[in-house]
Amino acid sequence: MSKKLGLWWICLALMVTMIVPSVAAADGNNSVELRFKVGSVIASINGQRTSIAKPYREKGATMVPLSLITKAFHVDFSFENNTKITLTSTDHTIQFVIGSTKATVDGRTVETGAAPKLVGGVVMVPLRVVTDTLGATLRVEEDKTIVVTGRADQTGADDGGSNPSGINSDAGKTMIGDSYNGWSMRYPTGLVKHYQSENDGYITFTDEKGTYLLAVYVEPQSDALTNEDVLSKLADSAAQDGSLVVDKKIVDSAAIPYVQIITKGEDAIFSAIRGYYANDAYYELYYSDGLAKNYKDLAKHNDLLNSFRPSFDSKNAKLKDLSTVVGGMRKAENKDYGVTVSVPAEWSIDAANLMFVGSGSTQLTFDISSAAAGLTAEQWANQMDQYFKDVFLPEYWKQLGTSSIQVDGHAGALKKYQYTVGDESFVQYEVFLIVNGYKYLIEFDDAANNPNTETLFRDLINNVKLNNKQLVDNFGFLEDYRAYVDRTKRTLKTSKKSGISISIPDYWTLSTGDSSSLDNGKMQYQFPGGSFDLAVNPSEGTLEDEVASYLYVYNQQQVIYHNYKVTSHEATTLAGQPAHKFILDGKNIHYEQVVMVKNGKVYSLLSTMTNANRTDVNVKAVQDAVQSFKLTK
Repeated sequence: MSKKLGLWWICLALMVTMIVPSVAAADGNNSVELRFKVGSVIASINGQRTSIAKPYREKGATMVPLSLITKAFHVDFSFENNTKITLTSTDHTIQFVIGSTKATVDGRTVETGAAPKLVGGVVMVPLRVVTDTLGATLRVEEDKTIVVTGRADQTGADDGGSNPSGINSDAGKTMIGDSYNGWSMRYPTGLVKHYQSENDGYITFTDEKGTYLLAVYVEPQSDALTNEDVLSKLADSAAQDGSLVVDKKIVDSAAIPYVQIITKGEDAIFSAIRGYYANDAYYELYYSDGLAKNYKDLAKHNDLLNSFRPSFDSKNAKLKDLSTVVGGMRKAENKDYGVTVSVPAEWSIDAANLMFVGSGSTQLTFDISSAAAGLTAEQWANQMDQYFKDVFLPEYWKQLGTSSIQVDGHAGALKKYQYTVGDESFVQYEVFLIVNGYKYLIEFDDAANNPNTETLFRDLINNVKLNNKQLVDNFGFLEDYRAYVDRTKRTLKTSKKSGISISIPDYWTLSTGDSSSLDNGKMQYQFPGGSFDLAVNPSEGTLEDEVASYLYVYNQQQVIYHNYKVTSHEATTLAGQPAHKFILDGKNIHYEQVVMVKNGKVYSLLSTMTNANRTDVNVKAVQDAVQSFKLTK
């Protein structure tokens, strides 16, 4: 909910600057003069004033609202998954990632100094990268006014960069809705679609001047919601966004009962938000009025809001269907990698990361990387056998078949496996393609007991489209993070701060996290079928005290959760010092932990491995890591 509302506020913030009339070019050559001050909410574009979020300075960079750039220079933008920002002009493309100080400019990586971020729902970006790329000049006047001069993009959208698509060109249509998510409402004159999520779960609209934001959000519910539940959801969302609730009511007497709150945002914008529960789903209707001076002004929009229905009449010829579902399938596209695929409508879509997830264990993923010269799809596919041999015991996996396959006209190799983890068995289809120097690994996973697996796999593959030219144009060398790694290779990790060192196998992957580092005395590595945790914590006790504490905790866990038991524990050594080793076994899983106390600290090395993955390779890797552990001070 908070992410969804955050995106709505982003959309509104991007549109607020559109409330002023369109800015005309200063002359016939599309010249632009942008003037603003750091800390001021007023800017001017070719002499016309507009309200903006306050620019600020960070790490030497001037941060400005993204909407100011798109409005002034008529460049298009897209905002994917609340993280990736792409600015596009006729000649240039700039890609930012929220929180990253690296941007991609026309395929080159550049340092931005300061990272783009969301401030009060407004996207702020470093100005210099944009002006340099667009060929604009920047100067600072004596009164600290920043002046940017350049030329507007002649083919870009003159819409503040939001690149909305008008939907009011449909003759005879008086209503809009979504047949898949089951809603409909009146079709206002001049309505413009501003944003539609990949799964149609939320969609936003505005008018041609951007004076309001209308949004519909749909979220399936496993449990029924009461009016009080709906009110609580609305109030929680308002609190998370820092908005003040100025009015609320439950309307049971309406044709379609609803709950409504009216909020005043931190930017003084008033919004009416209605919540409905129907069809095992939660519907939220959102109307934010950029011109309202008082919450009572929103009442004039009640006719529109009252037209909303959590239903869709497919027989109504005047109802325009905005759903992207066709034949039960939904199309998803990643333009960077040139991949398009259609997946079942109910699946979760993450096109940015090329991951598409169905219910249970069903998923489809794509990994794209550069191919070594002379490598064939068949040679590459054979490496997968070694992977299974390394990480699964023989009784837990088998190869079901090998064959050739065609994907969008490209010949490749197909391997099919079955493997077991715990009490569940899975099938895995691996498609290996090499096209113009790039490797495409398409992986499909499903439960082994699904009788429709083969049909679903074929349907998915038949709907895959690969625009290899787009991939070649957008990328140079791409690292293969799924490539087979020699299991014997290791890297020594040391920390002067923690006074420890340890040798880690190269095929292990460090888990990301704010505190996950050797300097912080806390690291976790993942490997196929298991994990390895290293932790250093203060201790005022002896080794015997720590052993007693661990035994107490483990025994309590066994009594309460029945999830594992201590199989054995005994004295051992670690880094040449007295230590204690615990062996625990749960259902289909095995744990080994070595604990040592030295200089007021307790050191713990814990490995977790499913029984299916206790191969000689994995076991030896853990043992070697433990034996390599040393104290350096």
